[in-house]
Amino acid sequence: MSKIIIDALTSSISNKIGFSLSKPFCSIFMLHRFAVPDEQISGHSADFLKKSLEYLRKEKFTFLSAEDVTNHLLEKRPFPKRSVCFTLDDGFWDQASVSAPIFSQYDCPATYYLVTRFIDQKIWMWDSKLEYLFENSTESSLTKLAQTIATNSGKPPASANLFNTLIDKLKRENLNSIDQLLATWATTLEIDLPDEAPVKYRAMSWNDAQSLIKLGQKVGPHSVTHPILANETDEESERQINQSWLELKTKIPEASDVFCYPVGRYGKDFGQREMEFVARSEMRSAHAADPGYIEAGKHDTITALKRYGFPDTMKDLKQYATWLERAKDITRSRK
Repeated sequence: MSKIIIDALTSSISNKIGFSLSKPFCSIFMLHRFAVPDEQISGHSADFLKKSLEYLRKEKFTFLSAEDVTNHLLEKRPFPKRSVCFTLDDGFWDQASVSAPIFSQYDCPATYYLVTRFIDQKIWMWDSKLEYLFENSTESSLTKLAQTIATNSGKPPASANLFNTLIDKLKRENLNSIDQLLATWATTLEIDLPDEAPVKYRAMSWNDAQSLIKLGQKVGPHSVTHPILANETDEESERQINQSWLELKTKIPEASDVFCYPVGRYGKDFGQREMEFVARSEMRSAHAADPGYIEAGKHDTITALKRYGFPDTMKDLKQYATWLERAKDITRSRK
């Protein structure tokens, strides 16, 4: 839909009518990194986040935490007519530095999902390591690396597609294999991967995480070391869920008992096995990364709650947060 149409359909008057006709639901937004130009970090715009929260406040939305969403679902209570929830994955330092003051300014209890060993500063993210390799490589060395990677056609991937090809390859491996592949690629590129994350890729500290609580924000577990759970053994997959919760609540007793799957695509990064692990853990719910809204007592699975990626345009924010996306979904299901 065009911006003009969406603006008209999500005006105050249209929202009043649309929400009155729709069943209560909640849109959960998923955020990752925030733009910090001085550190060459690309990501969400702080100004756009402020603009989004201002719009939602103006339209009288209720800001729910991940705990609040879980409580409504377990107690089978309908959500407030206009409900949104914000979640942030991984625990990078820019999330605490840039977004937390903004969420607090608007009294929005965002939930920050933390990878515990990342917050310990003992590891850094494997996708960040790949990005680091590309940032520090020459075109000729990347071409050399591409020649070692066979695609389905038997040809090396085009240089423009190499990064995505390698990310897709890593997502099919367990964490030990991921580390081995990254080490092999680093050798091919003649680059040393630092043991400690460079500033650009660093996590927030435990003090930062505790400060989130003081600001009215929430924290929840996001695994111990951020593997693709579906690629790990039964024992390791379940350990990543339980151990991350144990480590988190030891550091921050106020932590939310809501898990977030690393990467989070159902059927690829996690599945029924992980959902069963969550169900028999101390976790009361878990978030995935598949798009969709949440409706109490309807079609949602509490151990695989859907989330929308946080958009970068007001047009998309209005569509996903208001009654409009739900109406479109109902219309599509009837065809």
